Formats: sequence, C-alpha cells, structure tokens
Amino acid sequence: MFNPPTHYAHHNSIPVTPQFVLPNLHEPTDPQTKAVDSHEELQTLREISDLAHWSLTSFKAGHGLAELRSSNSELYWQSDAGATGPPHILTLTFPKKITLTKVKFLIQNIADESYCPRTIKIRAGTSHHDVQDAALWSLNDYPEAMEVKDWVSLDLWEDEDESRPLRARMIQLMIVNNVNDGKDTHLRGFRIYAPK
Repeated sequence: MFNPPTHYAHHNSIPVTPQFVLPNLHEPTDPQTKAVDSHEELQTLREISDLAHWSLTSFKAGHGLAELRSSNSELYWQSDAGATGPPHILTLTFPKKITLTKVKFLIQNIADESYCPRTIKIRAGTSHHDVQDAALWSLNDYPEAMEVKDWVSLDLWEDEDESRPLRARMIQLMIVNNVNDGKDTHLRGFRIYAPK
C-alpha cells in the first residue's frame, strides 16, 4: 500500500505538517460545501486527493493546505507572492500514472473580490518538465456581476475529441490571473476524481 510522503508547502521543500489527516478546524457553515458530489457522480467516481502529495507555490500563515482541504467554505488558501503576483499554482503528484476524470474547485467571487481567480488552467503530465494544458476555466464566461458561489467542475480528457480519459502523474491548478488584476488569490476547495 502506498504511504503518502510528508507534504511540503513550497516547491523548494520547506516541510509543513502532513495534510492527510486534517484537524477539525471548524464545522462546515455552507451546506453546499458538504454536498460536493451528486448521487450519480458517487456511483461512478471516487475522490482521490488523499493519494497525492500536495504543494503550493506560496501561502500566508493560517491559509495553507489544511484550510484549502477543509470542508469549511469559510477557510481558504491565500497565496503570498508579494509584488510578483500570479501565476499561483497548486500541484498534486501521485505515486504513479493514474486515470483522472474530473477536478472541482470552490469559487466565491463576491466574498473574495480581487482575490478571486479570473482564469484557471488545469495542467497535467508526469513531472514539472512536461505538464501541458488539460482544461481552462474563466470567470469571464459568466454574466457580468453574477455571483459565483459554488463548486466548478471540469472534465479531464487525453484528447480534444474527448474519447480517452486523461492519464497523468501530476496535476496542477494554475491561477493565471485574478479579478481586477489582484496579486494574491483565494481558493476555497479542490478535489480530484478517478473512475471507480
């Protein structure tokens, strides 16, 4: 059985508390957050985030991996990039190549204002050296001034005609830019799925 490695907060291997068993930070306050998956999804998909090693390009104290992985929508990852700004990257690395079918991430554009991601790319590969774009999401696709407070779901495919599921060892969520060109970002949840 695979024993997950200790997590690191940055790509430069600064150790942090392992995130496989999360502390009970708070009870979830948003019922939507608890009901992430539909009944149909639960029949065919399994959530596999715990199988991966997670890392962030940066984070502010108290807003790191534990908060991102919490089921409480009041908690979030906040990047700490200083003047450099985006992109901000969440990386999940699995012990071997695996079939991946879907990712979900939680967005709250009104609450997060300029910290809200405007464009997100999902990238996939076997390592940092060969990741390629696999999916794209943009807040610009929603009507102007519409509140987005929900889990966004993106299907993952190996090819453009969507005939083969994606196989990868590494998945990255890259926040390309934020609302109003904000420098740092908030992300309130992330999940990744494989077939049962």
